[in-house]
Amino acid sequence: MSRLVGIGIQLWSHVAPRVAAKWLLDKFMTPRPWRHSSTEPDGERYDLADGGVLWRVGAGKKSVLFVHGWSGHRDQFEPVIAALREQDCAVYLLDPPGHGASASQRSNPVRFIRAVEEAFSLAGKLDLAAGHSMGGSALLHASLSNPELAPRQLVSISAPADFDYPIRSAARLARFGRTATERFVAMVEHEVGKPRDELKLLPKAKGTKLRLHVIHDKDDPQIPLSHAHSLTENWPDAALLETAGHGHNRVLRSAELVAMIDRLTALGVR
Repeated sequence: MSRLVGIGIQLWSHVAPRVAAKWLLDKFMTPRPWRHSSTEPDGERYDLADGGVLWRVGAGKKSVLFVHGWSGHRDQFEPVIAALREQDCAVYLLDPPGHGASASQRSNPVRFIRAVEEAFSLAGKLDLAAGHSMGGSALLHASLSNPELAPRQLVSISAPADFDYPIRSAARLARFGRTATERFVAMVEHEVGKPRDELKLLPKAKGTKLRLHVIHDKDDPQIPLSHAHSLTENWPDAALLETAGHGHNRVLRSAELVAMIDRLTALGVR
């Protein structure tokens, strides 16, 4: 965003906060199209109830699910998937609503969570599931809300500890004033259909017996490393791996992530 455009939006948010908030809502709830060409996976397709799509690639005794983030794509996990091809794995790839092969254009955190929950039901008891950014937060929410269906181990990658953070970050990036920000937050809550308090992750984590592995880059400009520390400090059985130099998205192609998931899967994720 150029400086002049930013100043214009900032002034607009003060003069017409409701209109500015509605404009940002439409932008925020509409994921950007994936920048690179992609073919559909050579596997089985499951169309989900809320518009998402689940893919199963390969078959085997072990099962692994990958959930990408907002405006992301399943192709981002290709380096990890390539490493798993040598193992006896069934790999599940989720296109949440508004992404990939989904026919929907809009999405939101609750739709992400519902897609993950449906993936759990279709895939059966997963050995491991990994989620990036919003996909990571949605994965953790779905797991804590459905412990009987939750994967045996979870991997959170560059995920926010609270959905409220990316929502308010969008308003800050738009240089909104206080009134426009609160109107925007209220509009998001209305479209999501749940109060923000019901989407708080950390209070639900206390007491869980699920095993969590967190990987987060020190140089992440979108989700600060402090979110990873909050997750591991509030999750009873969690381990944190800090990386450097990968940022928010490139960590998905990092040797550290590939090695982590390859090791966990090779060990039978016990």
